[in-house]
Formats: sequence, structure tokens, C-alpha cells
Amino acid sequence: MSGLLRTTSRSEEENGVYGKFTRPNSSLVEFYMQFESVLATQRYRQSKLNAACEGYLPEFKTPFALERHIAEVFTITIFYKLQTELEAACFYCCVVGIHQEGESTNYTIKGEYNSNFIVQFNPRGPDASCNYNMFQRIGMVCRHMFLVFRGAQIEQLLSKYVTRR
Repeated sequence: MSGLLRTTSRSEEENGVYGKFTRPNSSLVEFYMQFESVLATQRYRQSKLNAACEGYLPEFKTPFALERHIAEVFTITIFYKLQTELEAACFYCCVVGIHQEGESTNYTIKGEYNSNFIVQFNPRGPDASCNYNMFQRIGMVCRHMFLVFRGAQIEQLLSKYVTRR
């Protein structure tokens, strides 16, 4: 019966896991008991990982409340990517020009390798857009926008910047 598990829709890893615990000459009862045991082990590991992720707060690299909010809102993988951007905003970027244009303000941000980026910021929203277009490309706020948010003392990202994964 263990041969029935080896279908094309199953991954090779699953086949390997079940192959370790079953034998070709096992009875149906033995197979079922081993199958239940493997499933119980997998469920236990998954629930353990879920519990660890829910109660886990990563190490923060900046003193900003925005970083703590990001840790609460995003998955740990996305948080680490955003933390890299937030850290770069603090240590590798600086504002070199400010230009008022109606209700919005255009910030010229000098980034790494002497490249300049324009962040258009409207404090009424608060809403921001950057010509780096990282948010439009992959749905993550870039370091240039984080720098402007930090200057505006924004402590939480708006829901429009929290994209569904």
C-alpha cells in the first residue's frame, strides 16, 4: 500500500518521509499506524513553529516605533527585508534638498553610491511615493520613503503600505 503514496502530485520530500517509515511487505494496519504517526509528528512540528513565530519578537536595530510596528504587522521574512531598508534609511541615506509643491513636499534623498531619489510626501495622508518605485515593483516600502517617514515622526505604516502576500 505504501506504493500508492508515490504519485506525481506528491513532493519527493514527502515520499522520502513516508518511505522511511513504511515497508513494501507491511500490512494495511501497520501502514495506517505508521502513516498516522508520521502525520502526528508533522502536525506537532508545524504547531511548534507556529507558536514560536507568534510569540517571537526579533532583535530591533533602530530605536524607532515604526520598526516595532513593522514587526507586528509583517511576517518575519518580510520584516527582515524591511528592517534592512529601515536600517539603510537611518545610516546610508540623507536629505539633500526639500522643495514645497502645493500641499506636498518633494524630498531629494542622497542614497548609496551618490545616487539621488525624489520622494513626494503629502503629510495629510500621510502619503508618499518614491521614484525608486520599490513599492510599485515588489510591494515593499523603500529606504527613501522610510527616511521621510522617520523625519515626519510616523510611528505606524498606513494599511495601504501593508500589502497582502
